[in-house]
Amino acid sequence: MRPVGAWLVLLTLLVGAGVALGPVAAQAATDSITDLSVDYDIAADGSVAVRYEIDWHFSSEGRHGIDFAIATRESWDADRTKDVVYDVSGVSVSSPSGAPDTFTQKEVEAGSVGQLELRIGDRDQTVDGQKATYVISYELRGALRTFDGQPEFFWDVTSEDYPDIENFTARVTAPGEIRKSRCLVGTSECDTEISDGGAMFTGSGVRRGEVVSVVAGLAPGTVSDAERCWSPRCRPLPSGTRGSPSVARLPLSPVSRCWVPCSDVSGSELTGGGAASHPASPPAQLRRRGG
Repeated sequence: MRPVGAWLVLLTLLVGAGVALGPVAAQAATDSITDLSVDYDIAADGSVAVRYEIDWHFSSEGRHGIDFAIATRESWDADRTKDVVYDVSGVSVSSPSGAPDTFTQKEVEAGSVGQLELRIGDRDQTVDGQKATYVISYELRGALRTFDGQPEFFWDVTSEDYPDIENFTARVTAPGEIRKSRCLVGTSECDTEISDGGAMFTGSGVRRGEVVSVVAGLAPGTVSDAERCWSPRCRPLPSGTRGSPSVARLPLSPVSRCWVPCSDVSGSELTGGGAASHPASPPAQLRRRGG
């Protein structure tokens, strides 16, 4: 199995203040996404402009919004001494359907696992009816890698935590031509097509627990940076170490010029600097896929 950086997006429900996790999980199990449209626009410097448009169907009225989490750190199975870090910046949220679209963001990290958590909605205002459309955009760095001499974007569009998806479309565009593409729902192939405008991936009937993944192979030389951003494996500091017992700043490789803060497994919230404007780092159950 070749190593593949995972892109985890975790979606859960925001039911309201003080609601226990049990009812949230029960309601989330019967929600669905009628249409998911995702765009990945790869720039010449290797950064990726990401845009999610989600048509969400709530199973009941009186709901407040959703949670959306983006992976920022994961362990690297090919080398147990390293973690991979992704830089996320410029987050924006809107709702074409008029649902409450205010949001807060928090970075949480536990060991080698991190995510940026977005809480979208208003605890004092409910969604009108059972349908809402959310548009979430951000810039991503560190997503590309070089495989067999060519830049490649191999990414999980969804995670196992998504509800059922009736229809999805993902598009990948790049500065030069896209030479190969592949679409997977779990281990099954889905439709993909390459045109002058990039690669398109489509499918339907995605069940909870199935992950949608896309692969786009770019022409050599079309992007200036197609390498992972590495960090030494994140470990908690031994007790008695000078400074905070749960925080260590670990430099990445000199090439990446990134600095990523680490925390202990308690998930202490941290602040610090990142590759671009990335504050800290966050927990998600990150996954890898091979092909």
